Parts: sequence; C-alpha cells; structure tokens
Amino acid sequence: MYTRAKLFIIFVIALTATGVAQTPQLLVESLVDPQEIFTKSSGQSPDSAAIKILLRGLPAPERPIDVVFLLDRSASVNLSTVKKIGKEFVQHLHENDRIAVVGFAETAEMLLPLSPDRAQVYQIIDGAQPGKKTALGEALALAIDELVNNGRPEAFRAIILPSDGNSLVGRLPLPEAQRAGENNIPIYALGLSGAANRVALSQIAQKSGGAFFGNYNTQVYESILKKLGRQAVARFVRLTVTLPEQIIFESAFEPAQVRRGAKGATVLEWNLPVVVAGETRTVSFQIGARQSGSITPKALIEYRDPKNKLQRESIPTVTLTVNKINKPPVAAFRFAPETPKINERVCFDARESRDPDGKIVQYAWDFDGDGTFDESVTEPQICRVFESVGNFNVTLRVTDEDGATAEFTKTVTIIGVGQMVSAIPRAQFTFSPAAPNAGEPVTFDASASQSGNGAITQYEWDWNGDGTFDETVTTPIVQHTFSDSGPRTVTLRVTNSQGRTAEFSAIVTVIGRVPLGFDINSLATTELTGELSFPDWLKYYTRDGRVSDEELKDAATRFGIGVYVPGTRYLLTQQDLETLNHLNYSYKNFSRYRDISAAQAEGYRPLGSFVSGLGQVYLNEKILNQPLALTTPPLLLYDSAQRLVGVRYVGFKPDEGRLFGFSVESWPRVGAAYVLTIWLVPNPNGPFASSNPNVK
Repeated sequence: MYTRAKLFIIFVIALTATGVAQTPQLLVESLVDPQEIFTKSSGQSPDSAAIKILLRGLPAPERPIDVVFLLDRSASVNLSTVKKIGKEFVQHLHENDRIAVVGFAETAEMLLPLSPDRAQVYQIIDGAQPGKKTALGEALALAIDELVNNGRPEAFRAIILPSDGNSLVGRLPLPEAQRAGENNIPIYALGLSGAANRVALSQIAQKSGGAFFGNYNTQVYESILKKLGRQAVARFVRLTVTLPEQIIFESAFEPAQVRRGAKGATVLEWNLPVVVAGETRTVSFQIGARQSGSITPKALIEYRDPKNKLQRESIPTVTLTVNKINKPPVAAFRFAPETPKINERVCFDARESRDPDGKIVQYAWDFDGDGTFDESVTEPQICRVFESVGNFNVTLRVTDEDGATAEFTKTVTIIGVGQMVSAIPRAQFTFSPAAPNAGEPVTFDASASQSGNGAITQYEWDWNGDGTFDETVTTPIVQHTFSDSGPRTVTLRVTNSQGRTAEFSAIVTVIGRVPLGFDINSLATTELTGELSFPDWLKYYTRDGRVSDEELKDAATRFGIGVYVPGTRYLLTQQDLETLNHLNYSYKNFSRYRDISAAQAEGYRPLGSFVSGLGQVYLNEKILNQPLALTTPPLLLYDSAQRLVGVRYVGFKPDEGRLFGFSVESWPRVGAAYVLTIWLVPNPNGPFASSNPNVK
C-alpha cells in the first residue's frame, strides 16, 4: 500500500525594472522532475527528484556570438585558472551562440570546431592536460581560420585569450593579431599573473581591435560580454533554497554552499556574479525524502538590477508530495502473571509490537477469542480480569499510521484457586523472520512451550488456519515455506505425556506479490504484449550496448546546462537521467551473475528450456515475491554459451512504481504480469526489447 498524491507546477516569475518591454530583466523559472517520487526507505524507484531553477536574462540577443576560446596549456600558466575562465564564459552564452576550442602548448590543435554544444566544451576543457612550450601564434592562426571560414556573417566574432603572452615556438602572434583585425575579429586578452607579458598581450589586443585586461575578475568577462552585445541584467545574484528536515539533499550540479538551518533544515546557497541578456543560468539539485507527505522548500533571490537597485523576492515554491510504500506493522505482546488465577488482574504489554516505517497508533484487544475486539486503545499496555477458568485465545490487532494492520494471538490459561498449575501444558512459539517473503523458509520455534506434568510428546502445526493440523513432529523447531502472500493464521497444539493439550495461534504476515494461480513459467515466454519505445536520444548513449560512467557524466552535464543530445533537438529530463543511471547500474553490477553457479548460490534456478532470441531464464522466487527494486532482478537471461546477456523485472500491479524511467503500467505484459527486459549486450532493437536476435 502506498499513499499517492498529485504534485506539481512549473512556475514563472519575472523580476523586472520599470520601463518598456526591452528593459533588461531577470526571468526566474522553477520546475521539478519527476512529478512523483517514493520515500528512500520504500525500496521503490524513483526515490529522488531534480529541482531546476533557471535564471534567464532578457531580452533575447539580436545577434548571435561565434567565439573561439584559446586553451593555454603551457607550463608557464596556471591551467586550473584557464579552465575556470573558459567554463565561466561558456555559462553566459545563449543557445544560438557557438564556441570553438583551440588548445595549445608546444603545438596548437583544434579541439572543437564552432559548435553550440556547451556540454562538449565543458568536457574538453575539463580534460585538458598541461604541456610545455607556448605556440601562441599557431593557436591564433587556427582560431582566425575557423572564424573566417565557418563564422556566421550575422554573428559577433571574437577570440578569448587567457595567457601569459609568451610565444616560444611556431609563427609569431603579432602578424596573426593583425590578420584578426583585418577580418574584424577582436581578441580579448587576459593576463593570468603578475609575470604575464603585458606588452605582448596588449599589442595583440590592440592590433585586432580587441581589449587587454591585466587580470581576471567578474568585471572582465562582464565587459567582454557587453562588447559582444550582452548587457548585464543582474549582478551579485544570491539564490537561497531552504529544504525542510524531511528532505534529503543529495547533490547539486552547480556547486552550492550547504549549511544547517533551523529545525534541522538544509540551506543551499548559490552566488552568481552576473547574469547577462540572452543567457540561461541553471541551478539544479537532487533531493530525496525521508517520509511521505507534502514538502515545500523555500527559495529566495537577491540581486542588483541594471540601475543598481537591490531586488529581493521570494520565489513561488514547489510542493512536492512523496509516495510511500507502507510496510506492515508487527504485533506482539506479553502478559503477567504467567499463570493467572480466576478473578486475578492480568496485565498485557504490547510494547514489543513495532512498525518498521512509522508508528503504531492503535492497539485493539479481543480477550475471549470470539472475533470481536473488546477494547481499542492508543497505549500498548492494558489490564483485564478473567472471571472463569479455561483457555482464552487473546488476540492483539495493531494499526499503523498508514492504516495497515497486523494481529498476534496467545492462549491465556486461567486456573482455579488451589489448582495444580503444572498439570496443564502451555503452547508457545516464535518465528523468524518476522515478516517473511513468500517462498522464503520460516523457522518456527516452540521451545518456550511448557509441558505441565510429564513431557511434551508431540507438536502439531496448522499452517493455514483451517482447523486441520498439517504437520506433526516431536521436536520443537520446524521450518515451513508459504507459497503466496497474505496474513496466515498458524496454530500450534502441544500434547504432553499425560495426554493433555494446549494451543497457541499467531498471525504470520507473508510479504509477496505473485497472484494466486499465476503461471510462473510464462515469464520465460517471448510473447510479450507491447514493447517499450526506443527514443533517438537513448540510441546516442547505448550505441555500444552499455552506458558508461563517462556517458552518464555527459548526460548530467547536458541536463544541468540545458543543451541538446547530439544529433537531436532533444533536452534531457530527470526521468531520462534516471533511465541512464539505471542502465549504468545494470551493466556494472549484474556482472556478478556471469558465473551461473554464483546465481544458483543466491537462489536462482532454471525456468524451462532454452528460448530462442531470449536465452535460458533463471528465476529467484524469493526476489519475485519481494517489492520491486532495481538491485534485485528476479530473472536472469543466459545465452547458449552460458553468457549473461540480460535481466528481467516483474511487476503485478500498475502502481508498483517504476524502473529505468518507465512506470510498471507501461511495461510489456505477460498475462497478469508486467515484464521489463534489460539487455546487457548490444541489441539492434534497443535495450528494452522483448527479445534479442543476437542471442543464440
């Protein structure tokens, strides 16, 4: 059972200065993806969401920018500073702008021609390694050729050069700077240290019609962007988000300052020096939730507008409603005295009862075994006086805060005054695990039973509560496996050597998902109804049959800064990142089952014969009856060479959750089951196809 709720709005607010429509302004948008998540303790997916806050500088630029960034890797510069400058400059570009990267040390090379792909620019800059000498003239030549040959006539063209100005190998930089000026390509040179050759950098900038800046700071790139037609719409931007205690902060794409707030809250803060017209600055962070319910983060933005007036606004917040897979409570109680007499006060203590994911809110007691609960209280302790002798089956029913219940029964034997207690046996048992899965052996231990006079000669067990004892043994410990889920009333009857008997009953709540009568063998069929679509963007990341860590990082970068997947006009969503994360996990972590013997050691068994296009299917029934979880696929697929080629997940209810970004109700069907196949080897039909023609 889980609590569902609707979630969510995308909201837009405009923080503007007064004036005409073209007045520079900051547009703030906020969204969350996906719209429904589960608590972290549920074991369900998705259990996290991404919140994105977009800061858009308006108006849109009238002309695009074509710019080349010169990545100086020479030994005389601080490469980390060069990288910082490049990445900060990229953040301020519009989606119609293009940037190229030329790297240089002892040689120069075009690392990326003019491209709108900012994620690729980030990767190239991040991956740069230090070199030795400085071929500055060669780098300028490559940059100028790229802008002359491939630059757009309508675009602002420019070269960004953070360097120390030295040139030790190759052609001279000044003639190239002259050529840049002749082609209306300004060079904006930035000195990286006090040891920079200021004269050389100044001459390069002057001959090209650009500008030289003796050091690097916020005002520098703001000045360069202004020369390229991009006016500042906000300066000294401070964005603060407060997450209440029940929210778990997981990560942020753009690094945030994280501190503890009042009442256990987490406070995230970002400081952005400037936002210019035409740019979209994205702050993206990942959250999970400890508990279900409505959760409302608070967000506040402060900045200086173009008139240097301080603006301070609360951003309309998003209410995130979290679903919860409720785990049932466990009922248990003790009573004292252990051998109560007629008209004696007997006290019952249910403090051993528990709820694994919440709290118990009600304790209901049936003292005479007639099926009617005589008293319902909110505290775990209660007392009762029995006015007649005999055996009374006392049942406790506990209810948790989500409405789930569990029951537990014990036999209380009331004796008369002066009656011999030892002549009456007493039945008692415990079982482990407390909430077993269907198909999992459960150990029942009746060692606490008392014989009265003589000894206990037999233990009889009724496993299904039908009044017929299914198994008789002479030892107190026995195992039993329940084939399907649900509450099961188990009754023990003990008999002593004098022929006297006593009974004890308890309810065992068996966790499982497989419907009664479902043909498990059907899970090996290739006759699935429907098939998940295989979008073009996913082909880019699974073209080699797997999603690597590098590809995952690429996707996260594209998502964070809002750029298209190569070869498409598609922007990734949080659900897409979930899909890629799950595929990446599958490829890396299920390799432990490559050896079939390892799978068998964990409880997998072959299911039917080899199926063409699918493989030999191995099933773990215990996992099949457990809640849906990414880490535990119930079915493993092997080819004829006993090579692990795929896994299968199975759902039986459309609202069980989702994996790989797809809700269970959208999975292909096998009768009453929903089945999702994941291929761990290349499949021309896609990673979610029902069969694989390459499997033989």
